[in-house]
Amino acid sequence: MAILKKIETEVVLGVGEDNFFKEVEFDFSNIKGIFMVENIDERIDVYDVVPIDCDSVIFSAYIYINVAYKLAEYTGNDTKCNATICGDIKHMTKRIPFGGCIKINRESKEHFNKNDIAKVVNACIEGSHNTLIGPQEIGKFDTPIYNYKKLNDKVCIKIKVKVVRDEIVTIYAEDKECK
Repeated sequence: MAILKKIETEVVLGVGEDNFFKEVEFDFSNIKGIFMVENIDERIDVYDVVPIDCDSVIFSAYIYINVAYKLAEYTGNDTKCNATICGDIKHMTKRIPFGGCIKINRESKEHFNKNDIAKVVNACIEGSHNTLIGPQEIGKFDTPIYNYKKLNDKVCIKIKVKVVRDEIVTIYAEDKECK
């Protein structure tokens, strides 16, 4: 015997994806400058997504960029005349706000309503490129060694979102107790 059951589920109204570009400058002029970049970590945090009437989703996000770098506090030659640089490893972290709008490819002609929910499917750093700027020679070496006053980081971010609506769907199920 078939019985009616109701299931509440999310129905996907549409999906959208876009790339965004952000350029960030790190200024090290208040210190001696950086000798070498040890590591750069980048991550994205999308914290607010809202569907809007024009078949789009607006969002707010932060990009976190952490630069671990080496300082050249002492320069000189060792007993075999090898260039020697000593110093600490430090870091500088920036939280950069940004936002945008992503066009949604709707599954139907129905417009979004106030109960629809936008969700982040994926948000990632697709790639980045960084450049040290403002070289200043340090020490007296045969081959010059430099400190840098700035770092320019260019970041490509990809964000994919979907808009969903909670719906109750009625299905016919077989009643297992009647067998």
